[in-house]
Amino acid sequence: MTPRSHTPASSPDEDIWDAPAADDLLRPTLDQRHDARGFGKAFDPQSLWIASFFGGAFTAALMFAINARRLGRPRQAWIVGGSFFAAGIVATVVVVLFALDQGALTDEGLGDDASRNLRGVSRVLGIVLGGIGFYLQRARFRLFLHEGNDAAKALLPCIAAIAASAIISVALVFPLAVVIAAIA
Repeated sequence: MTPRSHTPASSPDEDIWDAPAADDLLRPTLDQRHDARGFGKAFDPQSLWIASFFGGAFTAALMFAINARRLGRPRQAWIVGGSFFAAGIVATVVVVLFALDQGALTDEGLGDDASRNLRGVSRVLGIVLGGIGFYLQRARFRLFLHEGNDAAKALLPCIAAIAASAIISVALVFPLAVVIAAIA
């Protein structure tokens, strides 16, 4: 800013400095992504890692969706949570198809090796999705804390998501295995 003149201002309303345009002063620096309204009692996104390790891909999807809604991001909860859930379904289908190809599908369902493979793939995918979820929610969670909010305890949502994930897995794997065995 440079002075307009070296003479004093003739009236109190007149400023001797060139002021930035009023539009620049009144334009918010934070956009809609940084809107702090709409927060619920969110939990630390780092708990996504732990829950996803124990519960797998479906737990990562459920925990991400729960926390995204609490962080005021319902659209992100649907889109990313749904994508995580779809990734879990695809991983389950691939493992069941692999088990069928290896002859690990028995009359009682998946054999021990196929069941172990399914848990391993789900766990690895869950950890990867938990990391992606952490990355996507960390900035919004910092804003949540900056607003003076306290983080919620994640224990009960984690347990509920792991239990729901187990039910989803069982409800998905056994009918899928029967249908694929009938087709093949």
